[in-house]
Amino acid sequence: MWFGKKKGIIAVDRSVKPNYMITVEELMSPDLENTGPAEYELAKIRLWRHEGQTGTRSIRGTEVYEQLQKDGLLQHCLGFRDAEEIKIALGVKAFEEQFRWNYLMLWRSVVRSHKGLLVPRLSTGCVGLTITWRRIDEQLNHLNPTPLFPA
Repeated sequence: MWFGKKKGIIAVDRSVKPNYMITVEELMSPDLENTGPAEYELAKIRLWRHEGQTGTRSIRGTEVYEQLQKDGLLQHCLGFRDAEEIKIALGVKAFEEQFRWNYLMLWRSVVRSHKGLLVPRLSTGCVGLTITWRRIDEQLNHLNPTPLFPA
């Protein structure tokens, strides 16, 4: 990964296996694990929200996931490998400038574990940028958008 050679460009080596940091029983979209653009402009990432995530409303993550699948958007979602590289490339300040206080949901990389279906989430934390796992049946609001690759 490099960031800065070309300002604002994230490069991802898709041949590198993600370090999921948890025991994964099953990848829900294994065909997407090693796919996606080799590089993209971070500033052109589009934040998508389900209509149930607007205003003060919230919606279960399972409904967001199902809508992404139904609309054929899952292949355009960022995944765990993207989060690993963004985490390396950006500091907290740069992340907050780009994405404000959003918790980016990385639906390309939904997994099944002993805790059920989980989706990785990239956000700021007390130790910098962190990747955490959330159950997909949790409620999501406007602060939990889905980042999509530039068209």
